[in-house]
Amino acid sequence: MADGAKQRYSSKRKATPASWKPGQSGNPKGRAPTGTAIAELFRGVMEERDYKSRKPRVVALAMHLYEIAMGDGKDAVAAGRALLEWSVPKPAQAITGDNGPIEIVIRRASEAK
Repeated sequence: MADGAKQRYSSKRKATPASWKPGQSGNPKGRAPTGTAIAELFRGVMEERDYKSRKPRVVALAMHLYEIAMGDGKDAVAAGRALLEWSVPKPAQAITGDNGPIEIVIRRASEAK
């Protein structure tokens, strides 16, 4: 370098025609599907019949959890809680802000004023 001058480097790359524009996604179609979700597989298994009782597996599971919940074992509370969480819907919770309940209105674009 001439006369001890410092060379300046830019941390920015030069834009190419393939460069993303500000606000543009690098993956607009999203992640490709990888297969069946575990929840979907589990639902399929629970619809099949239990090999011992010949009842749907979901019924057999509920009956087994009920038996555990009514017992005195260390798992009784956990089994009872699982049964309640699956069978009794949770109450709706209000969304509130600093000035009371928040009103959420959803309109179609064609209805906008």
